[in-house]
Amino acid sequence: MPDIGRRSLPHGCSKPFERSLNSQLRQSLKERGLPSIPTLSATALLTVDSYLCKDVMLYSGEDWEVALGLLHGYVLGKDNKTVFNPDDLAKITDNFMDCCLNHPDEKALAVFERTAKSE
Repeated sequence: MPDIGRRSLPHGCSKPFERSLNSQLRQSLKERGLPSIPTLSATALLTVDSYLCKDVMLYSGEDWEVALGLLHGYVLGKDNKTVFNPDDLAKITDNFMDCCLNHPDEKALAVFERTAKSE
């Protein structure tokens, strides 16, 4: 993996671990028929809003947690918030799941943003 300017990796992380995690993520996306994450040298980039509800709802376990963490983090960052209430995030997640089950072909980010604003 090319050096992208990081001075050092977090304590306990190594480049082999980083490569392994990256390849696991690529394999997980491939198994689900979702677009793969690009390599650092690729010109095409993914956007947060490139996934539909049905794509996100297919995730389970750690993949589900990562997807939800990304959506929560994106919305919090967009609103310049660094403080959050875990109970509020759980309600947003529950509402997001309900809405996605009812509207699987909608963009996951749009549904998530709507549910986050309604809380």
